Amino acid sequence: MIGEDRSARVEKIALGRIRNRGIPVRANAVEGEIRKLAASIRKYGLLQPIVVRPAGKDFEVVCGQRRFQAVRQLGFGEIVAVVRTLDDRQAFETAIAENARREPFSAADRTELLRRLLAMFPGRPDGELEEWLGTAAPAGEEVPPPPPAGLDDWLMSLPETEGKSSNVSVVMAGEPG
Repeated sequence: MIGEDRSARVEKIALGRIRNRGIPVRANAVEGEIRKLAASIRKYGLLQPIVVRPAGKDFEVVCGQRRFQAVRQLGFGEIVAVVRTLDDRQAFETAIAENARREPFSAADRTELLRRLLAMFPGRPDGELEEWLGTAAPAGEEVPPPPPAGLDDWLMSLPETEGKSSNVSVVMAGEPG
């Protein structure tokens, strides 16, 4: 069981059965970002599965679009995914929640997402919908840089309150080609 969703399950799914997210949450990733993520996955494995939803006999990415692109770029045949049954609105909400926690939305992404949320939830106060998007990146300020290149360096850079001594689980995607 994952959260409240008793029907969610974890599976290894062939990449050919997964399609890109139908409703993008952020602007498309820069190719350099995908290459860096692919290099990290090649070295450390896929540390977090993607989230997909059934789409006919195949699947659609809900969360983890960049991880999906990176694994595909590496030539892996399959990827570990959490499969959840979600309608369009639930998939969009889930993608927003995951993205907002990963890094602040740019001003352009926030404006577009707020427009879509207002259309999906007429009558809801703007302030409530803005809270769903999380903290905004300060105007004119770049999104914070990713953690240091090495996983060990990143783990050691965590504050003591982050619980360094906790066990870490690693989920590996299939081997290339």
